[in-house]
Amino acid sequence: MPDMPVNTIFGYFGVMAFLFGVILVLSGAGVIKLLDISIQEGQKTLAFGIVFILVGAGLISLDLNGLPSSNRQPVLISELPNGTATPMVISSEPRVVIDDSRECGETLTREKANRINPEHPEYAYAGDLAIEIQNLYTSYDVINEKPINTDKLANYRVLVLLSNCDGYSPEEIITIENFVRSGGRLLILGSIDNFLLSQFGIRYLGTPIELDGATYDWEIQIPVNSADPILKEIPDLPIHSATVLEVEDPSTVILWTPKNAYLDANMNRIQENAEKKGPFPMVVRMEYGKGYIVATANRPIWTFGYSNNYVLVLNALEWLINQ
Repeated sequence: MPDMPVNTIFGYFGVMAFLFGVILVLSGAGVIKLLDISIQEGQKTLAFGIVFILVGAGLISLDLNGLPSSNRQPVLISELPNGTATPMVISSEPRVVIDDSRECGETLTREKANRINPEHPEYAYAGDLAIEIQNLYTSYDVINEKPINTDKLANYRVLVLLSNCDGYSPEEIITIENFVRSGGRLLILGSIDNFLLSQFGIRYLGTPIELDGATYDWEIQIPVNSADPILKEIPDLPIHSATVLEVEDPSTVILWTPKNAYLDANMNRIQENAEKKGPFPMVVRMEYGKGYIVATANRPIWTFGYSNNYVLVLNALEWLINQ
């Protein structure tokens, strides 16, 4: 398959179906004629083209926003009965646990990365990041199987969530929120469940961003001009197929996109009037209850091994542990 800025098989088939649909629509409308391929002009070809475009758009949406879950009803912690979640015991030691229980997104093992994305396993492999974490701290533990529950988070200080599209159940959302509110630290690396993020006043917009007037091959350089400790020693961040955040409290944002960023809704890399313009939040840090949260907007923030991206993750981890 060609190299495309998508992260799942849905995205690949979606892009191809979308492009084929466009060809059919143009052929059916008589705008173009393909001499070497027998495609007849007419309403039937036009209709098939529209169907392929819709299917392609749907698959691309799955790639950007994740698979629908059977538990997609929002869970508002504030509406739960008092005493539903008992405060957890949070470790005073810098103990880190990483969630690797999801079957899509990013993983710490090469075998699973090959299973998640056979065409580009490097998009799904986050093991190098785990090695960097191990180099900074003596050890980390891994949650290998769902669900995330109180027992699996007990006596840890930091929970790291990798990009995934499986979503979290209402029970898992309650557990993670309770972990942070009780004093735990949460590091969110890339796109995850908006039903979880909404508990903390954050959500992913899902649409990839572009920079108006920029020339690049699916890579955006985000300049960093901040004295924030999480952004120390980082002149810029190279990102790919980036999503952005929407936040209830802008004061929590420590890194924004440039003003010429825009949401490329139709992925044609041309800024149009209807497309929302930047700047957009890229990195957020906040206090929540007795705990702290750092969230990054870019989905594969560590993908391709750029050193600045690793520095961001390790800075965020150090900041969380030291709070």
